[in-house]
Amino acid sequence: MISSRRLAREWALKILYQIDVGKVPHEEALAQALTTLRMEFSQRSSRAQKDSAFEPLTLGYLTNTLSDVIPTARPVFVKTLAIGASRLVQEAPNWQEARFQMALKRRIARLNFEPPFLAKHIPNATVMPLSQSENDPLSTNYFALTDDERKRYRRFIFEASEGLPIALNDEFKSLAADVARAVAQNRPTPFQADYLLEQRVAFHEKEEARWTRIGEIVEKQIVDWLKVASFVRQLVTGTLENVKEIDKTIGSQSAGWKLERLVSVDHNILRLGCFELFYTPNRVTGVAINEAVELAKKYSTAESGSFVNGVLGALLAKVEPTAAQASVEIEAEEDVVDLPDELIGLEESE
Repeated sequence: MISSRRLAREWALKILYQIDVGKVPHEEALAQALTTLRMEFSQRSSRAQKDSAFEPLTLGYLTNTLSDVIPTARPVFVKTLAIGASRLVQEAPNWQEARFQMALKRRIARLNFEPPFLAKHIPNATVMPLSQSENDPLSTNYFALTDDERKRYRRFIFEASEGLPIALNDEFKSLAADVARAVAQNRPTPFQADYLLEQRVAFHEKEEARWTRIGEIVEKQIVDWLKVASFVRQLVTGTLENVKEIDKTIGSQSAGWKLERLVSVDHNILRLGCFELFYTPNRVTGVAINEAVELAKKYSTAESGSFVNGVLGALLAKVEPTAAQASVEIEAEEDVVDLPDELIGLEESE
C-alpha cells in the first residue's frame, strides 16, 4: 500500500528520468506513462477477481473516456465523476437481463418473455441529478461543479451509457449463453413458464450483487487514478516548465560538487523537491523534503538520502529559515491506494 501522492512522485521521477537519460520527448514520455498508469489501475481489480473480465473491461473503458479530465481534476469534480460512474455500472444487470432473455429465446420457443425488470427501469435516473438534495452525495457534489464541469459530467454519462454496454457486449453474451444453456437443459416441462421466470429472477439478483461490488471498485479506482495521474502531470509539467530556474537554484548550493556531475536520479529528485518547495501552493515543507529523501533512499545510493536532505534543507533555509525546521506530516490516510509501490525500469545507467 502506498499513498497516492507518493505513488505520483515515483511515477514523476520515472518520467523525468526517461526524458533525461533516455532522451524521450517530454510529451511522449508523459503520455506513455499516464497510459501505463491508467492500465495499471484498470487491471488491478482483475488480479483479485480472476473469475470475471467485467472489472478490467469496465474500468478500462471508463478511465479511457475520462483521460481528458486529468489536467482539470478538481477533487469535487473527480468525486462526482466517480459516483456517477459507480451508479451507471450498477445499471448493468438490466443490460445483462436483455442478453439473457435473447439467449433463452434462442433455446426455448413459443414462450411469453415479458421482461420483469426492464419495464421498471428508468434510464439514467440515478446518474443525472435532477434536484439538489443534501441526502444524495452525487447531487451535493454535482451542484458544486462549474458549468463546464457539469457539461463534461453529462457528456461522460451520455457517452458511457451508450458505449459501455457495447464494450461489455461480448462478455455479456458469453455469460448469458452459458446460463441459458444450463437453464434450457434442466427445465421441468410441466412448469416451464414459472421455472424460467424463477431462473431469470435468480440470474438478475446474482448480477445485481456482482455489479454492486463492481460499482464500489469503480468509484474507488477512478478517484485514486485521477488523484495520482493529475499530480503526476502537475509534477512533471511544472518541473519542466521551470527547470532552468530550478537547476539554477540547485546549482547555487554547489559548494564541493558540480550540478552536471550529479547522477540523473539524484538530479531529478532534487528537481522534484525544489518544484514542490518553491512552485506549488499550500505545500508542507517537511513533507516535500521527506518525500524527496525517501525517493533518494529507494532509487539511488545509500548516501543519497542525506545528500538530498542537506541540499533541500539548505535551499529552504535561505528562503524561509523557520520553515526549514518544520516537522514532517504524515499524508492523509484517505490518500492510500491499493497499488504496488514499485517502479519498473528506473535504473541509473550513467
